[in-house]
Amino acid sequence: MAAAAMLATLVIACEASPPTGQTIARVDGTDVTEREVDQELRSAGVALASAGPDMRGAAMERIVQRKILASEALSRDLDREGDYHFALRQARDELLVRALQRRLRYEAARPDEADIAREITERPWVYRQREFVTLSGPTGAAEKAEVEIDTADAPPGAGEALIAARVGDDVTIEGRVWNVISTQSVTTDDRALIDRARKALVDRSVDAELTRLIDEYRQSGQVQYQEGKGASAQSTD
Repeated sequence: MAAAAMLATLVIACEASPPTGQTIARVDGTDVTEREVDQELRSAGVALASAGPDMRGAAMERIVQRKILASEALSRDLDREGDYHFALRQARDELLVRALQRRLRYEAARPDEADIAREITERPWVYRQREFVTLSGPTGAAEKAEVEIDTADAPPGAGEALIAARVGDDVTIEGRVWNVISTQSVTTDDRALIDRARKALVDRSVDAELTRLIDEYRQSGQVQYQEGKGASAQSTD
């Protein structure tokens, strides 16, 4: 019976029509489409306009090889393993969260000129006075290290102190004291500053909405923990 089933599968495969149109390849009955290749390229950070036939062909082959190996894994029942289910659930949740973030970003109100100007003025370490600062420390450590910090990405409260510091000064970052070895200003044109500020404002709006949604779910009782579990229980220990 097994041999007969295999022969039937081969006959069906031979009789199947070759891929046409948007379907550019087929693996074990599963189509590979032009749109799937587009997504493969986007995921790799490739602009579709710059992707020539060779690059698209390579992307298609990556998909084909991935589907071949995934099909082989299914033939070995590896989709029944516990690790697979947990990883699949995590991947699904993360993809949905990213989709929600994209939707919220699309729906977010566009910052006006006044909002952008205020953002640039109130956060100079991110914009007009942005610097790369090399630090030594922390003070008191058995082995001191040198680290470079972009003031635009500095921990909360540290950016302002970093742009005010000079070589030789000490600065406190997250409770640790570091010594400034060197500073290098970052020059950015006004158009880029405005774009950066606009993106920061939209990102902040999206983060605020995500936080609001989480709080709303909690307050509505849609989140329940076993007794003694959860963040609130841990914070009281």
